[in-house]
Amino acid sequence: MIEGARYGRMALGRCVTQNYGHIGCGTDVTSDFDLECSGRRECVISVISLHDKRSCPKDFKSYLEAGYRCVKVFYPNTTRCPPGGLVKLVSTSGHIASVVAMDTGLGTESCPIRIQVAPYQRINLTLIDLAMTLGSNHWYYGGQRHPDNCHVYAALRETGSALNRTICGGRIREAVVYTTRGNVLDLWISSTAATKQRFLLRYEAFGCPPLSIPPEAWSQMYGDHVVVHCNETDEAWYLTCRRTKWVGHVGNCTHSIAIDSSSKWGLTNVFGGTGDFPLGILIVVTLGVAIGVAIGVMMLVAVLAYMKRRRRRKIRSRSNYILKHINENNVNDMTSTLTSKADVDAANADRTPMIKRERVHSTPGTLTRHYLDTWQRTRPLPVPRPTSDSGIDQDPEAVTLTPDSPGIFVTFRPDYETSLLAGGQHLTSSTYPQDLRDRGTPYYFKVDPAQRATASEYGSSGRPDVLSTCNLCRNNAAQRTVTNL
Repeated sequence: MIEGARYGRMALGRCVTQNYGHIGCGTDVTSDFDLECSGRRECVISVISLHDKRSCPKDFKSYLEAGYRCVKVFYPNTTRCPPGGLVKLVSTSGHIASVVAMDTGLGTESCPIRIQVAPYQRINLTLIDLAMTLGSNHWYYGGQRHPDNCHVYAALRETGSALNRTICGGRIREAVVYTTRGNVLDLWISSTAATKQRFLLRYEAFGCPPLSIPPEAWSQMYGDHVVVHCNETDEAWYLTCRRTKWVGHVGNCTHSIAIDSSSKWGLTNVFGGTGDFPLGILIVVTLGVAIGVAIGVMMLVAVLAYMKRRRRRKIRSRSNYILKHINENNVNDMTSTLTSKADVDAANADRTPMIKRERVHSTPGTLTRHYLDTWQRTRPLPVPRPTSDSGIDQDPEAVTLTPDSPGIFVTFRPDYETSLLAGGQHLTSSTYPQDLRDRGTPYYFKVDPAQRATASEYGSSGRPDVLSTCNLCRNNAAQRTVTNL
């Protein structure tokens, strides 16, 4: 069979030794050679007949390059028809040539050919029409296309069927014309077509032998595919039939985990049948449940921890109260409550309704860490101006403020503080009146901007609670307030 042919100067080689600028020119003459040589034992073509088809310059010599393939076909040892009037072929594939039927007479209506394969196989029959050029799809006659005309090349019949089927040619180069339902096929070539046409009939068996399934496994067929399952596990093997062989392998189910199906808790008694609930699926379900429980416990612990922390913050945020007045009776209680850093932090977070704290620090004293000082540096509370009993404002330059003066902002120091301000003087605990001792030590002050400009910030004592000659500020002057709790 011709596979290709070109005429010209295609490449440098034994025929063309030098390049003169026309290497690569050539003409495809495959169709001419296919019509003359394909399907024959031998053929002769004159190269001179191809001169008119060359595409290279005429003063350059052209050469022919052709490729062909030899096909092995059925050829009987004798020209006599065997007993029974049938020529039997038992090979799984082969070719039947029209020229052999014309030369020997075997394979025609008088002596058909029987193709028989294994019982589990079927037969594909393909027509290769050598009268058609390569790549053609229709049969041409007289310059007109006749795709619906049937040129009978051969006929066939399956065993057990009385219906003959006809094989038509002259349409396409190669096509599958029939596929059997069984494993036996009888066919014969038309004597008229054998003398006028050249063609090949290729037969090929397909189908794989039955698989050898282990006793502890079972299989399912899906066309050309099969799936082998183990009875006790979810192991499976997939195989595909390629022509006459299986592609794949079947494993051994004997290495799987053996479960006694006859016991009380076997798969047969629990799930109603062996293999209905594979052990692998049971393991996966168990692991999934365990992981779900673990995740649920972790989420519950996280939620409880979050709620506990939020409750603590809420308790701290509510601790906006004024510290109790300290005396000898509750000193011990305060000592026990302000001993940890958490208690001090909670105290630092307190807010009184009178002053917004911005700086909290410990004040050393007789009992350290038992009370806190709050020093407001910015935006102090306004100090009201003193008024007389008649309601008329007094002259701030001529009046000395006392604890009993009206309109004075008064805070209270602890009883055990050793000094206080009273009447504008710095007094010790032994000199202030008895009535003040009973109700706590009042403590007040005022800041005079004029005096601060010439003296130190808090006078010679360096403390804001001993300023004795300050006047009330006017016109929203800068003020400083120290409140001891």
